[in-house]
This record gives sequence, structure tokens and C-alpha cells, in this order.
Amino acid sequence: MHAQENKATAPLAEAEVARYHQTGVVRVAEAFPRDTALELQEILWRDAERRLGVGKTDPGTWSAGNYWTGFKSVRSLTARVKGPRLTAALDQLLGPNQWQYPKKWGGLLISPPDPPPARWTLTDRFWHWDPPLEGAVIFSLLSDIAPRCGGTLLLEGSSRVLHDWLSQRPSDHVRKPRRLRNEFLASHPFLRRLSGRDRVDNDPEDLLAPHVDEQGRRLRVAEVSGHAGDVFVIHSSLLHARAVHTGSTPRFLGIEHIATTN
Repeated sequence: MHAQENKATAPLAEAEVARYHQTGVVRVAEAFPRDTALELQEILWRDAERRLGVGKTDPGTWSAGNYWTGFKSVRSLTARVKGPRLTAALDQLLGPNQWQYPKKWGGLLISPPDPPPARWTLTDRFWHWDPPLEGAVIFSLLSDIAPRCGGTLLLEGSSRVLHDWLSQRPSDHVRKPRRLRNEFLASHPFLRRLSGRDRVDNDPEDLLAPHVDEQGRRLRVAEVSGHAGDVFVIHSSLLHARAVHTGSTPRFLGIEHIATTN
């Protein structure tokens, strides 16, 4: 179980907690200090410059559209995201003593803008979930991320649709994740359009409005955007996808799975 660092004031309003349980997404504003986020970002820049020949002030060296990988200098420091405010928020969302922080931190999603003229799209973006299906995933913003600037795409409400669908499937499908994902995306009218199986006239305009299906389940595309120091908490089973980055500076995100203990 996670350490009881101290009992912070509950950072989330009751409506935010309820929204998380309904949609599978919540943003914890200022979950950890902005100065910490910017310090970690600076360490990553220095590492990228040394290993990859990337210049912070030289966009011509950024290898547009590619992930930057191989970071090791920051792995022991990313646990600084873990603090009283985030701990208190996770207690609200998952229950006190019902979850635990990972033993090792260091999952990073770092990439520069896509080559211009990049067009922000939603269809056929390899929508997926990351096993295991239980628990939560946290996205820690190590940089300011404006809308349509590379923040991971999220499909609010999709975890409920997935769990309803899985409850009707043979258990052996769980052992075939690629087949399972493809069958799920083909099983629902909105998911068929979002995954590119069915054509849309205008992408993304046709898909940004909330969609309520025949069972009354509400689906809405959102994205990870906000300020350095914010954290998004999502259900582990929520559909998400890499976004087109139409901004002018690299996005720096940390990603970790939070396991539940019940």
C-alpha cells in the first residue's frame, strides 16, 4: 500500500470524483509543484542534447514527429510527482489503502511537433487501452500543453462500454489482446467511426460532439492539456490514442500505472 505521506486537504470536489467514476477521466490541477515539473523538463532537455543532438533553441534538430527515447537520467526523479496532493486525490478516486504507487517510475512520452502542415485528426489514431484493465493511469504534465499540441487523446466513457462488452465475451478472448481490441472497435457505431472503420465527412468536427448511444452511455473525446504540474487520472481500461501535435514546442509527459489492491 502507498505510504501515508501526510493527510492533505481533499483536492477534488465531490462533483469531480463523481465525474471520474462516470467518465473515467479527471484532471488534478497543480497535483505537484510547477517548479518540479520544469526542473524535470530541463533535465530531459540536457539529456536529449547530450545523447540525441537536440538543441532546445534549435527546432531544426528536433526530428519532427518522432518520439525521443532512452532517457535514464530522470528515472529516479520522476517519483517527485508523488506528493501529498496527488496522494490525497488518488485516495478520493480509488479509496484509501486500495491502491499503490509503482515501485519504479520513469515512463515518459516526449515528442516534438509533427511536420507542418500537420492536421489535427481523431480517426484511425490507434485507439487502445493499456493492460491491466484494473487500476488507473496517470499522465503527469512536465510542460504546459495547449489544446491540439500533442496531449494524449482520451475517450471519456469508453471504459464503461468496454467492461459491458467484455462481460458478454468468452474468457479466452482476454488472451488475444490485438484481436480483442479490433473486435471491440468494430462493435460500436461511434467506435467504428473513431477508429476509421466507417467514414466521417469531417474529421474531427463529426466526432467532437458528445455521443450518447442506445444504452444511454455517453462518449466524448477529450485530450490531456493543461499546465506543468497538472496530472490527469484515467481508468486503466479507458481508450486513448496518440495525438497529432500541431504546436510549436515539444510536449513532455510522464505516464505511470497505478495498481489497485482490492
